[in-house]
Amino acid sequence: MEEMKNIGERNSESKNFFIETKGEELAAHEFPGEARPSFLKSFFGGKVIVSLLAIFLLVLVFLGVPGFLVYLSARRVVASGRELYASFGSQDISKIRKALENTENSIKRFDGSLKFVFWARPIPVLGRYLGDAEAFAKGGIAGLEAGKEILDAAEPYADLLGLNGAGDQTDGAKTAADRIEFIVESIDELVPKLGTISGKIDVMQAHFGKINPNRYPEAFRGIELRSKIREGLDLVNQVHRFVSGGRPVLEQAPYLLGIGGERKYLVIMQNDKELRPTGGFITAYSVLTVKDGKFVQYGP
Repeated sequence: MEEMKNIGERNSESKNFFIETKGEELAAHEFPGEARPSFLKSFFGGKVIVSLLAIFLLVLVFLGVPGFLVYLSARRVVASGRELYASFGSQDISKIRKALENTENSIKRFDGSLKFVFWARPIPVLGRYLGDAEAFAKGGIAGLEAGKEILDAAEPYADLLGLNGAGDQTDGAKTAADRIEFIVESIDELVPKLGTISGKIDVMQAHFGKINPNRYPEAFRGIELRSKIREGLDLVNQVHRFVSGGRPVLEQAPYLLGIGGERKYLVIMQNDKELRPTGGFITAYSVLTVKDGKFVQYGP
Protein backbone atom coordinates (compact mmCIF):
# COMPACT_ATOMS: atom_id res chain seq x y z
CA MET A 1 0.00 0.00 0.00
CA GLU A 2 2.75 2.40 0.88
CA GLU A 3 4.51 1.52 -2.33
CA MET A 4 1.35 2.29 -4.40
CA LYS A 5 0.93 5.56 -2.49
CA ASN A 6 4.50 6.60 -3.36
CA ILE A 7 3.89 5.75 -7.03
CA GLY A 8 0.73 7.91 -7.04
CA GLU A 9 2.54 10.84 -5.45
CA ARG A 10 5.31 10.60 -8.07
CA ASN A 11 2.70 10.55 -10.88
CA SER A 12 0.97 13.58 -9.35
CA GLU A 13 4.23 15.49 -9.14
CA SER A 14 5.07 14.58 -12.75
CA LYS A 15 1.65 15.81 -13.91
CA ASN A 16 2.02 19.07 -12.01
CA PHE A 17 5.50 19.54 -13.46
CA PHE A 18 4.20 18.85 -16.96
CA ILE A 19 1.34 21.32 -16.53
CA GLU A 20 3.63 24.02 -15.16
CA THR A 21 6.16 23.42 -17.90
CA LYS A 22 3.49 23.66 -20.66
CA GLY A 23 2.10 26.76 -19.00
CA GLU A 24 5.49 28.40 -19.12
CA GLU A 25 5.86 27.51 -22.82
CA LEU A 26 2.47 28.97 -23.63
CA ALA A 27 3.20 32.09 -21.62
CA ALA A 28 6.45 32.50 -23.50
CA HIS A 29 4.51 32.71 -26.80
CA GLU A 30 2.00 35.25 -25.55
CA PHE A 31 2.55 39.03 -25.56
CA PRO A 32 2.92 40.48 -22.10
CA GLY A 33 -0.11 42.46 -21.06
CA GLU A 34 1.89 45.68 -20.74
CA ALA A 35 3.87 45.39 -24.01
CA ARG A 36 0.90 44.90 -26.43
CA PRO A 37 -0.52 48.49 -26.31
CA SER A 38 2.95 49.97 -26.85
CA PHE A 39 3.42 47.96 -30.04
CA LEU A 40 0.01 48.93 -31.45
CA LYS A 41 0.61 52.55 -30.62
CA SER A 42 3.92 52.62 -32.48
CA PHE A 43 2.40 50.74 -35.43
CA PHE A 44 -0.55 53.09 -35.93
CA GLY A 45 1.58 56.12 -35.13
CA GLY A 46 3.91 55.19 -37.98
CA LYS A 47 1.01 54.88 -40.39
CA VAL A 48 -0.20 58.37 -39.46
CA ILE A 49 3.24 59.85 -40.12
CA VAL A 50 3.48 58.10 -43.48
CA SER A 51 0.00 59.33 -44.42
CA LEU A 52 0.89 62.91 -43.51
CA LEU A 53 4.06 62.71 -45.56
CA ALA A 54 2.10 61.35 -48.52
CA ILE A 55 -0.43 64.19 -48.26
CA PHE A 56 2.39 66.72 -48.07
CA LEU A 57 4.04 65.28 -51.18
CA LEU A 58 0.73 65.32 -53.06
CA VAL A 59 0.14 68.97 -52.14
CA LEU A 60 3.71 69.79 -53.16
CA VAL A 61 3.36 68.02 -56.51
CA PHE A 62 -0.13 69.28 -57.44
CA LEU A 63 -0.02 72.74 -55.87
CA GLY A 64 3.44 73.86 -54.81
CA VAL A 65 5.53 73.06 -57.88
CA PRO A 66 2.91 74.10 -60.49
CA GLY A 67 2.12 77.27 -58.56
CA PHE A 68 5.80 78.16 -58.43
CA LEU A 69 6.13 77.58 -62.19
CA VAL A 70 3.12 79.83 -62.85
CA TYR A 71 4.64 82.50 -60.59
CA LEU A 72 7.99 82.42 -62.41
CA SER A 73 6.40 82.55 -65.86
CA ALA A 74 4.15 85.44 -64.77
CA ARG A 75 7.22 87.40 -63.65
CA ARG A 76 8.78 86.84 -67.08
CA VAL A 77 5.63 88.17 -68.73
CA VAL A 78 5.77 91.33 -66.61
CA ALA A 79 9.47 91.84 -67.39
CA SER A 80 9.00 91.32 -71.14
CA GLY A 81 5.97 93.63 -71.12
CA ARG A 82 8.07 96.40 -69.62
CA GLU A 83 10.72 95.75 -72.25
CA LEU A 84 8.08 96.03 -74.97
CA TYR A 85 6.79 99.31 -73.55
CA ALA A 86 10.32 100.73 -73.46
CA SER A 87 11.00 99.62 -77.04
CA PHE A 88 8.32 101.96 -78.39
CA GLY A 89 10.27 104.89 -77.00
CA SER A 90 13.37 103.83 -78.93
CA GLN A 91 11.58 104.37 -82.27
CA ASP A 92 13.51 101.40 -83.63
CA ILE A 93 11.35 98.89 -85.50
CA SER A 94 13.92 96.10 -85.04
CA LYS A 95 13.89 96.56 -81.26
CA ILE A 96 10.10 96.69 -81.24
CA ARG A 97 9.92 93.44 -83.22
CA LYS A 98 12.37 91.70 -80.90
CA ALA A 99 10.45 92.88 -77.83
CA LEU A 100 7.19 91.67 -79.40
CA GLU A 101 8.68 88.23 -80.00
CA ASN A 102 10.09 88.03 -76.46
CA THR A 103 6.75 89.04 -74.97
CA GLU A 104 4.91 86.53 -77.14
CA ASN A 105 7.25 83.73 -76.07
CA SER A 106 6.88 84.69 -72.41
CA ILE A 107 3.07 84.63 -72.65
CA LYS A 108 3.17 81.27 -74.43
CA ARG A 109 5.28 79.81 -71.61
CA PHE A 110 2.87 81.32 -69.10
CA ASP A 111 -0.04 79.73 -70.94
CA GLY A 112 1.78 76.39 -70.89
CA SER A 113 2.42 76.61 -67.15
CA LEU A 114 -1.30 77.07 -66.51
CA LYS A 115 -1.95 73.56 -67.82
CA PHE A 116 -0.24 72.14 -64.74
CA VAL A 117 -3.00 73.56 -62.52
CA PHE A 118 -5.91 72.27 -64.61
CA TRP A 119 -7.32 70.60 -61.50
CA ALA A 120 -8.17 74.06 -60.07
CA ARG A 121 -10.84 74.81 -62.68
CA PRO A 122 -13.76 73.25 -60.71
CA ILE A 123 -12.80 75.15 -57.53
CA PRO A 124 -15.27 78.09 -57.27
CA VAL A 125 -12.93 81.02 -56.54
CA LEU A 126 -9.60 79.71 -57.73
CA GLY A 127 -11.15 78.44 -60.96
CA ARG A 128 -12.32 81.96 -61.92
CA TYR A 129 -8.86 83.42 -61.48
CA LEU A 130 -7.41 80.56 -63.51
CA GLY A 131 -9.94 81.29 -66.26
CA ASP A 132 -8.91 84.96 -66.28
CA ALA A 133 -5.25 83.97 -66.55
CA GLU A 134 -5.98 81.68 -69.50
CA ALA A 135 -8.06 84.40 -71.19
CA PHE A 136 -5.22 86.90 -70.70
CA ALA A 137 -2.68 84.49 -72.20
CA LYS A 138 -4.72 83.58 -75.27
CA GLY A 139 -5.87 87.17 -75.86
CA GLY A 140 -2.34 88.50 -75.44
CA ILE A 141 -0.91 86.01 -77.94
CA ALA A 142 -3.54 86.96 -80.53
CA GLY A 143 -2.90 90.69 -80.02
CA LEU A 144 0.87 90.31 -80.35
CA GLU A 145 0.47 88.27 -83.53
CA ALA A 146 -1.64 91.10 -84.96
CA GLY A 147 1.09 93.57 -83.97
CA LYS A 148 3.69 91.53 -85.85
CA GLU A 149 1.50 91.60 -88.96
CA ILE A 150 1.29 95.39 -88.74
CA LEU A 151 5.08 95.66 -88.34
CA ASP A 152 5.59 93.50 -91.42
CA ALA A 153 3.55 95.98 -93.46
CA ALA A 154 5.25 99.06 -91.99
CA GLU A 155 8.86 97.82 -92.01
CA PRO A 156 9.66 98.89 -95.62
CA TYR A 157 8.71 102.44 -94.64
CA ALA A 158 10.52 102.58 -91.30
CA ASP A 159 12.63 105.59 -92.34
CA LEU A 160 9.61 107.60 -93.40
CA LEU A 161 7.77 106.74 -90.20
CA GLY A 162 10.76 107.61 -88.03
CA LEU A 163 11.15 104.01 -86.83
CA ASN A 164 14.78 103.53 -87.86
CA GLY A 165 16.17 104.19 -84.40
CA ALA A 166 17.80 107.46 -85.42
CA GLY A 167 15.15 109.67 -83.89
CA ASP A 168 13.05 112.21 -85.76
CA GLN A 169 15.35 113.47 -88.49
CA THR A 170 12.69 114.36 -91.03
CA ASP A 171 13.18 117.66 -92.83
CA GLY A 172 10.77 119.94 -94.65
CA ALA A 173 10.79 117.73 -97.71
CA LYS A 174 9.14 114.93 -95.79
CA THR A 175 5.87 116.72 -95.30
CA ALA A 176 2.27 115.58 -95.33
CA ALA A 177 2.64 114.74 -99.02
CA ASP A 178 5.27 112.14 -98.13
CA ARG A 179 2.98 110.68 -95.48
CA ILE A 180 0.20 110.39 -98.04
CA GLU A 181 2.62 108.72 -100.43
CA PHE A 182 3.46 106.22 -97.72
CA ILE A 183 -0.22 105.44 -97.27
CA VAL A 184 -0.69 105.03 -101.00
CA GLU A 185 2.30 102.71 -101.37
CA SER A 186 1.68 100.61 -98.26
CA ILE A 187 -2.06 100.27 -98.52
CA ASP A 188 -1.84 97.67 -101.27
CA GLU A 189 0.23 95.46 -98.94
CA LEU A 190 -1.85 96.23 -95.87
CA VAL A 191 -5.32 95.60 -97.31
CA PRO A 192 -4.78 91.86 -97.95
CA LYS A 193 -3.61 91.49 -94.35
CA LEU A 194 -6.57 93.35 -92.90
CA GLY A 195 -8.62 90.16 -92.67
CA THR A 196 -5.89 88.38 -90.69
CA ILE A 197 -5.21 91.38 -88.45
CA SER A 198 -8.91 92.02 -87.83
CA GLY A 199 -9.48 88.34 -87.05
CA LYS A 200 -6.69 88.27 -84.48
CA ILE A 201 -7.97 91.49 -82.90
CA ASP A 202 -11.43 89.92 -82.65
CA VAL A 203 -9.93 86.90 -80.89
CA MET A 204 -8.02 89.19 -78.54
CA GLN A 205 -11.12 91.19 -77.64
CA ALA A 206 -13.22 88.04 -77.15
CA HIS A 207 -10.74 86.56 -74.66
CA PHE A 208 -10.13 89.79 -72.75
CA GLY A 209 -13.89 90.31 -72.58
CA LYS A 210 -14.10 87.25 -70.31
CA ILE A 211 -12.09 88.99 -67.59
CA ASN A 212 -14.19 90.59 -64.86
CA PRO A 213 -12.23 93.33 -63.03
CA ASN A 214 -14.81 93.48 -60.23
CA ARG A 215 -13.58 90.19 -58.76
CA TYR A 216 -10.19 91.76 -58.01
CA PRO A 217 -9.35 94.00 -55.04
CA GLU A 218 -8.93 97.73 -55.44
CA ALA A 219 -5.27 97.48 -54.48
CA PHE A 220 -2.73 94.77 -53.74
CA ARG A 221 0.43 95.52 -51.74
CA GLY A 222 0.01 99.23 -52.37
CA ILE A 223 -0.48 98.80 -56.12
CA GLU A 224 -3.74 99.80 -57.78
CA LEU A 225 -5.07 96.62 -59.29
CA ARG A 226 -8.71 96.90 -60.31
CA SER A 227 -8.31 100.28 -62.02
CA LYS A 228 -5.26 99.05 -63.97
CA ILE A 229 -7.19 96.02 -65.20
CA ARG A 230 -10.05 98.26 -66.32
CA GLU A 231 -7.66 100.58 -68.17
CA GLY A 232 -6.13 97.61 -69.97
CA LEU A 233 -9.53 96.25 -70.97
CA ASP A 234 -10.63 99.70 -72.17
CA LEU A 235 -7.49 99.94 -74.32
CA VAL A 236 -8.24 96.54 -75.86
CA ASN A 237 -11.79 97.65 -76.66
CA GLN A 238 -10.53 100.87 -78.25
CA VAL A 239 -8.09 98.97 -80.45
CA HIS A 240 -10.86 96.58 -81.46
CA ARG A 241 -13.20 99.46 -82.38
CA PHE A 242 -10.46 101.25 -84.29
CA VAL A 243 -9.51 98.20 -86.36
CA SER A 244 -13.07 96.98 -86.97
CA GLY A 245 -14.29 100.51 -87.80
CA GLY A 246 -11.27 101.50 -89.86
CA ARG A 247 -11.17 98.35 -91.96
CA PRO A 248 -13.95 99.44 -94.38
CA VAL A 249 -12.25 102.82 -94.83
CA LEU A 250 -8.86 101.26 -95.54
CA GLU A 251 -10.41 98.81 -97.98
CA GLN A 252 -11.94 101.73 -99.92
CA ALA A 253 -8.90 103.98 -99.51
CA PRO A 254 -7.30 103.10 -102.88
CA TYR A 255 -10.45 104.24 -104.65
CA LEU A 256 -10.86 107.36 -102.49
CA LEU A 257 -7.22 108.38 -103.01
CA GLY A 258 -7.46 108.11 -106.78
CA ILE A 259 -5.23 105.10 -107.17
CA GLY A 260 -5.80 103.72 -110.64
CA GLY A 261 -7.78 106.75 -111.80
CA GLU A 262 -8.68 110.35 -110.95
CA ARG A 263 -11.39 111.11 -108.42
CA LYS A 264 -13.27 114.41 -108.27
CA TYR A 265 -14.83 115.71 -105.06
CA LEU A 266 -17.24 118.58 -104.56
CA VAL A 267 -16.55 120.45 -101.34
CA ILE A 268 -19.37 122.72 -100.13
CA MET A 269 -18.94 125.39 -97.41
CA GLN A 270 -22.06 126.31 -95.43
CA ASN A 271 -22.87 129.07 -92.97
CA ASP A 272 -24.50 127.50 -89.93
CA LYS A 273 -25.64 130.96 -88.77
CA GLU A 274 -28.14 130.98 -91.65
CA LEU A 275 -29.86 127.65 -91.22
CA ARG A 276 -31.03 125.71 -94.23
CA PRO A 277 -32.34 122.12 -94.55
CA THR A 278 -28.83 120.96 -95.49
CA GLY A 279 -27.31 122.61 -92.42
CA GLY A 280 -26.67 126.20 -93.52
CA PHE A 281 -26.58 128.70 -96.35
CA ILE A 282 -24.12 127.68 -99.10
CA THR A 283 -21.46 130.39 -99.27
CA ALA A 284 -18.78 128.71 -101.37
CA TYR A 285 -17.77 125.48 -103.06
CA SER A 286 -14.71 123.88 -104.58
CA VAL A 287 -13.94 120.94 -106.87
CA LEU A 288 -10.95 118.79 -105.90
CA THR A 289 -9.24 116.33 -108.22
CA VAL A 290 -7.21 113.56 -106.57
CA LYS A 291 -4.83 111.18 -108.33
CA ASP A 292 -2.50 108.65 -106.68
CA GLY A 293 -3.10 110.26 -103.32
CA LYS A 294 -2.24 113.80 -104.45
CA PHE A 295 -4.37 116.85 -105.23
CA VAL A 296 -3.63 117.62 -108.83
CA GLN A 297 -6.29 120.26 -109.39
CA TYR A 298 -8.71 122.33 -107.38
CA GLY A 299 -10.83 125.32 -108.14
CA PRO A 300 -13.97 127.23 -107.22
